[in-house]
Amino acid sequence: MKNYLNLLACGSILIISGCASSGAIPIAQDTYLLNKKGFGGVFTTGEAVKIEIIQEGQQYCTSLGKQFKLVNSKSQNAVPAQSLPWAEIQFQCLSDNDPRLKDNTPMPFTNINGG
Repeated sequence: MKNYLNLLACGSILIISGCASSGAIPIAQDTYLLNKKGFGGVFTTGEAVKIEIIQEGQQYCTSLGKQFKLVNSKSQNAVPAQSLPWAEIQFQCLSDNDPRLKDNTPMPFTNINGG
């Protein structure tokens, strides 16, 4: 019985915790894509997943010695018995003196699948 409870506890932790993101994928000069599915089901929202990958993007840019700029984002909550919550962001890693840091003009979401 004790082994069963340990297995159940470990399984619950795996279900609630999120999956690893795609990692920063270069899609244009200084521009990257990150996406992630949340495996918490209805216990995790698409917005919560988005916050996680925004933080990951910020850390990635910091590791390059650059500033993070969110270009675009989208997310979706779980649909029971159909899909997991997910999020995707496009961001830029820019130097401190790059004029694009001050430009807040929204950019269209780049479709990297060609469709």
